[in-house]
Amino acid sequence: MFNSKEYHKQWYQRNKERLKKLRLKNVENRRIWAKGYYYKNKDKIRAYQKEWKEKRRELIIKIFGNNCLICKKDINEITKPILHEIYGNPHPRGSSRYFIYHSDDFILLCSRCHDFVHFCMQYLKMTWQEIKERKVI
Repeated sequence: MFNSKEYHKQWYQRNKERLKKLRLKNVENRRIWAKGYYYKNKDKIRAYQKEWKEKRRELIIKIFGNNCLICKKDINEITKPILHEIYGNPHPRGSSRYFIYHSDDFILLCSRCHDFVHFCMQYLKMTWQEIKERKVI
């Protein structure tokens, strides 16, 4: 009886080097294509990125409020609002879906306050709860 799984495994072993070369060639071709595509469609891509950023900003306001948690600065005055993960867990950058599902783990900060919180956490070895309780902010 023909075992498909075993056949594919053997075929892969026989052609391993050839596949590696093809992958490297494909990666390089994809880079060349992507660069050309970007320059041909620069306006379309930038318009999409701007629209996406606005939607994300509206979503942040809806979930996390309109002000920086520390300095109470309005989000419209903040050039780059930052969502800070209060427990220090690693998370994907820019993933709106992750922020929505884990909204209890994040707070909205302006970049200045975000830098301050990271200073306290990294150099003073404080947790978010300690920063909050001591009213350092």
